[in-house]
Amino acid sequence: MKALLVIIRLLFFYFFFVLFFRMALAWVMRHFIKKTAGKNKNRPQHKKTEFYSQEITDAEFKEL
Repeated sequence: MKALLVIIRLLFFYFFFVLFFRMALAWVMRHFIKKTAGKNKNRPQHKKTEFYSQEITDAEFKEL
C-alpha cells in the first residue's frame, strides 16, 4: 500500500513539473518570437512589390 502511495505521489509531482515546464517554455518562446517579430517589422517590406509594380516598355522587353 505504501509503495502505491509513493508511485502516485511521484506521478503527481512529475505531472505538475512537466505542466509547469511546458508553460514556462511556451511563455519564453512567445516572448522571444515577439522580440524578433518587432525587429523584422522595422525592415522595409516595399522593396519586393516595387519591382513588380514597374511597367516594362516594349523596347526594354525586346532587350531582355
